[in-house]
Amino acid sequence: MANLIEITTSRQLKNGTRMFKCQRTKSLYGSYKSGFIRRIPYCESYGFKMATRLNKTTKIKTDSGWEKTEFTRIKKEIDRLNLIISRSDSYKGYRG
Repeated sequence: MANLIEITTSRQLKNGTRMFKCQRTKSLYGSYKSGFIRRIPYCESYGFKMATRLNKTTKIKTDSGWEKTEFTRIKKEIDRLNLIISRSDSYKGYRG
């Protein structure tokens, strides 16, 4: 976690959320008690962009024949933190 700094507020911590800022790309990463992980990319010209989920997805067929996408929740906090570390290390930054 060399390039990540924890910026979690006391309120977020109370809710089970942990937030990190990447020193290299200035993007924010959130680990949520619900099992989701999000990245909020930073752009020099526009500031922060819309958050994206980093969880794996699976396609599920509905009864009506449609296909829907579901995000896999990650229950253990250590697993969410490890995913944040690996994704932040490989992320090149927003180039919008």
